[in-house]
Amino acid sequence: QLAERLRVYISELDEVSLPKVTASFGVTCYQADDSSSVIFNRADKALYEAKAQGRNCIVVA
Repeated sequence: QLAERLRVYISELDEVSLPKVTASFGVTCYQADDSSSVIFNRADKALYEAKAQGRNCIVVA
């Protein structure tokens, strides 16, 4: 929910001096026995999937 609120807020910014900006997010949850590298890799893969889907979206791993 937080990632979606941030995505919408960023995409609706209307600052004349700035170009149009959007954001994509890869989100994951901690699973028992996950190391930090496993968590970051899973989130990174989700982010690249979001970008492949056309950007300005959220993918949950």
